[in-house]
Amino acid sequence: MKKVYIIGAGGAAKEIYLLIKEINQINRTFDFKGFVDISSKCFLQIGNTQFDIIKEHEFLKNSDYEVAVVFGLADTSVLKKITKRYIQNKNFEFPNLVHPSVKLDESVSMGIGNIISCQCVFTVDTTLNSFNYINRGVHIGHDCSIGSFNVVNPCAVISGGAKIKNENLIGTNATILQYLKIGTSNKIGAGAVVTKDVENDSCMIGVPAKKIKR
Repeated sequence: MKKVYIIGAGGAAKEIYLLIKEINQINRTFDFKGFVDISSKCFLQIGNTQFDIIKEHEFLKNSDYEVAVVFGLADTSVLKKITKRYIQNKNFEFPNLVHPSVKLDESVSMGIGNIISCQCVFTVDTTLNSFNYINRGVHIGHDCSIGSFNVVNPCAVISGGAKIKNENLIGTNATILQYLKIGTSNKIGAGAVVTKDVENDSCMIGVPAKKIKR
């Protein structure tokens, strides 16, 4: 089994710990070693189990050779910033974590470090770059292209042919209609229905989604 550490010690990190447990129930793949964080927290409680938090500077200094690292972070800008501290370290591998319940067509291609939670659906000929966090129940249609460092919250729908660049936050139950283009560093509100292309640095809410000041 591959040793794996989760970077982060918040709610997203706890959910990724559960994802690793459920992957291992089907196929024992990962040997979970701990949570790594820069905060002052000393431990993380999950149910009745208490985990000590490894300080990041100690982890980076003393990390084992060829360990797996996954990022339990749901803030797109923080995700990108922290990933940069790890990506050039040859000691680390960045596996794609895919829940056993995910429907993933063989034509789907992806980079590294993606996290895909339970009950997601990827249909056909979709490309997913790297370090995206796709939360539970997300549906991604045919011929979509998704960049890096995106966070897609539960039950969002990305319709066929949509093109999404980098560092976007797509809210719970949001819908992006077919063949639309979403730029970089946008926030799509929960329940929003995007009916037009979105450029960069926009906050979109409502049905149909409209831009508001950030």
